[in-house]
Amino acid sequence: MSEQPITKEETKELAHELLWENLVNSGRTGLLNLSPVHVAYMTLLYSMDLCMDIAPDEEEAKRMIENVLEDVLKKEKD
Repeated sequence: MSEQPITKEETKELAHELLWENLVNSGRTGLLNLSPVHVAYMTLLYSMDLCMDIAPDEEEAKRMIENVLEDVLKKEKD
């Protein structure tokens, strides 16, 4: 019996889950030896640098960062 290949959507979902899992694991590893503030700073620095690198311009990068901040603040209210 042959297996069905996974769909493009399933591949994206798997990549999303693996990325999140790796981020969580990296954070936990960092927290074993570094201060929480340092881990948070490095994580934010990396994320914001990534936005600056992939956005077509600075304004779009700022929008991306603001959208994440709004999502986090909204999540905190829930």
